[in-house]
Amino acid sequence: MKATFLLFGLITLGLSGCDIFRDIKGDDADGITITRPWDQAAYSILPTDDGNFMMLFTDTDTLSGKGQDIGIMKITGKAKILWEKRYGTPKNENGYWMERTNDNNYIIAGSSNNYGTSLDIYLLKISPSGDSLWDNHFTAGGNDVAHCIRQDANGNFVIFGRKNDDALVAKTDAGGHFQWYRTYNGNDKDDGEIGLITPDGGYLLVGYLNNKFFAAKTDTTGNTLWQYTYGNSGDHAYEVGLTNDGDYFLAGRNDNKLVVMKIDAGGTLVWNKIFNNNGFARCMTATHDGNFVIAGWTDSDFLDNQNAYIAKITPTGKLLWDYEYGNGKRAESVRSIVRTSDNGFIMAGAAQTETDVDIFINRVTKNGNPVW
Repeated sequence: MKATFLLFGLITLGLSGCDIFRDIKGDDADGITITRPWDQAAYSILPTDDGNFMMLFTDTDTLSGKGQDIGIMKITGKAKILWEKRYGTPKNENGYWMERTNDNNYIIAGSSNNYGTSLDIYLLKISPSGDSLWDNHFTAGGNDVAHCIRQDANGNFVIFGRKNDDALVAKTDAGGHFQWYRTYNGNDKDDGEIGLITPDGGYLLVGYLNNKFFAAKTDTTGNTLWQYTYGNSGDHAYEVGLTNDGDYFLAGRNDNKLVVMKIDAGGTLVWNKIFNNNGFARCMTATHDGNFVIAGWTDSDFLDNQNAYIAKITPTGKLLWDYEYGNGKRAESVRSIVRTSDNGFIMAGAAQTETDVDIFINRVTKNGNPVW
């Protein structure tokens, strides 16, 4: 094990391929768990240029008492771990989103409590080999969390998250230096969960406001062009996708129901459908044939029956197929899904028991059949 001390108090820990704590378990139907003596959960997974995958996870080392760190793991398409690294300060960092940058590196967004008494938005840029290039933080004046980050055509970063109980969109320059933020507040606990750079260069914030699906579009300087809420009380949106016809899918939940809505480019609701009376949509990706796969988990009896879940739907809202994955001994959940080179899918999230939280990964074919 080696340790390198970097700027801003960032500490990077690299673990070799002989890490004694690695324990990969699973079979073709259950997916694979990566277990350690402490808790870990995956939040993002992305394909790399060499045919492998980069996975972002949060590492909670309860053995040393150090707290939470951001972790990156590179794995093959057959779930072999090539390397992993951890990044953190003396306090707690969480990474919730990883995005490929315009210069073929990676940007990670989340939160840190290392810089005062409240949470700051925390950004970390790394190379394809996991070397830290820079980290930065800023506050919007409250407990601030970045749930998603995108890079625009000019190299600036757009952050979607929350300030206290308000939904937030913020912008930095290419080095992660703060430029502006905008919040949206209702009468409840509101949040910005996800966002996109729109085809016309604007920014689309998606989450929930007043306990309903929420979407707001801004220009590049943060001026609101439109904002709407959708659905019924209890509707929370966690994912957004751009369709081939220029509209948007919003996916999430209402209590235990998996809900998907389609809105047009101006924010008008096209349709609103329930696809599972016992599910939770957390992520989605476009398929090779112009449809979408939505992933998350079933939401019944938690540890006994909660399984990873994916569903394939058309742009008109027709369900083509859906599947659950799990072994009945743990609660599986999916927080990120990407398409593989063979048009299948790889998913990453967590598998939880009464005492442990482990990384969960699962690979399936384009028809949803398990690969591992």
